Amino acid sequence: MFTRQPLGVLLAYKQRFLAQYDQEVMYKRVLDEIEDCSTLWESPEHDEAVKRFMTK
Repeated sequence: MFTRQPLGVLLAYKQRFLAQYDQEVMYKRVLDEIEDCSTLWESPEHDEAVKRFMTK
């Protein structure tokens, strides 16, 4: 199971995984995801979810 690996091992796996992808394409995808999600952050549903999380 990955969660039982030391952090250094997980970071190395992540680096190898990310190295397969074009960094410019990945950067654009991250920006697109932020843009898409930002509309959700403004919703009443998101506010309620944050309130529930903060009161745990």
